[in-house]
Amino acid sequence: MSFDIVNPKYKQEAAGRVEVSASGDVMHEAVCMDQCDGDLAPMLVKPATFQKAAIASSSTLGGSDNVVTITLQPPMHRALRRS
Repeated sequence: MSFDIVNPKYKQEAAGRVEVSASGDVMHEAVCMDQCDGDLAPMLVKPATFQKAAIASSSTLGGSDNVVTITLQPPMHRALRRS
């Protein structure tokens, strides 16, 4: 069996407890699942952040052409390995 879960767009704390049960031809009562801690905790959603967020303009003179440059650099996350 599998199912999809979509994380919300905003910060969410990790689930304190996760239980799984099944019904149908073969029933299983709720069983508490082993969980990871820290950044691998289930249902943990961190808010969007940027390692660098900057804005600059090419001119401060009224009536002149101006180029506005916005730089956003997301943090670099190390790849997680699961065994």
